[in-house]
Amino acid sequence: LFKKGKSAYSFIRKIRRSFKGVCLNPKSRLTDEQCKKIAIGAMYASQQGAYQNSIETGIPDMLPKILGEWWGIETTEDARKELEQQDEIFQQNMTSQEDYDKIVMQFQNLQETYEELLSYKVIVSKEDLKRYGVAGWDAGRICFLARACCEMDYISEADAWRYIDVAYD
Repeated sequence: LFKKGKSAYSFIRKIRRSFKGVCLNPKSRLTDEQCKKIAIGAMYASQQGAYQNSIETGIPDMLPKILGEWWGIETTEDARKELEQQDEIFQQNMTSQEDYDKIVMQFQNLQETYEELLSYKVIVSKEDLKRYGVAGWDAGRICFLARACCEMDYISEADAWRYIDVAYD
């Protein structure tokens, strides 16, 4: 089933974290405002088993695969190019079936995690959700990619926050 021990470990960790709920980094030093911004990518990060409250994802062994194989990001230049492309996509309206399918999947995930998001004060009310609308998936993807690229040293933490701020806004 697995070619390397790390792959099995990553898979088991991901399964364990998926049943655990929100995965928090106990060493996080982010402010409440920074955590709120990172929460834009909470659903995407949750799917990967990543931390919800730090720039660090907590899954450094998975990042080469996520960034390299899934996104084609292996250098700083690749990271900046992909993040800029994602930002451009984010600015456009979603019109494809793939986008619709993603929205449906994310909506179902939201329904399952809504009470938990309230309890951890990621959101305060349903009105917080309305402001994100259907662009939430792309905003979350930019947020997660920025964190992952920062953790792999493809971009600086300041650059990561710039992309996270755009997604948050």
